Amino acid sequence: MSATRINRFVAKAGQADALKLFLTELIPYITASPGCESCELLQQESQKTEFFIVEKWHDKAAHQASVAGFPKDKIQSAMALLAEAPQGNYYQRC
Repeated sequence: MSATRINRFVAKAGQADALKLFLTELIPYITASPGCESCELLQQESQKTEFFIVEKWHDKAAHQASVAGFPKDKIQSAMALLAEAPQGNYYQRC
C-alpha cells in the first residue's frame, strides 16, 4: 500500500539558509531511492525557519529502507542546525 511521509524541520535562528541547503541536497538521495514516487521540499511563507518534506512512497518499507541507508554523519551534522527534533508521520489517502 502506498504511503505519504510528511516531515517537519525547524531551523535554529540564523540557520534557515544552511538547513534549506542541507534539505535541498537530501532530495536527490530520496528521489533516487527504490520505491520513491515523489519528494518535495516546502518552506513556510511567514516563518522562514520552518520546512516540510513531503514524500510519496510505494510503501512504508521502501521509505524505511531509504532512511536506514542515509549516511549517519550527514544526519548528525544537520542536527546542529535544528531548533527542535524533526517530526514526521505517515499518511494514507482517504
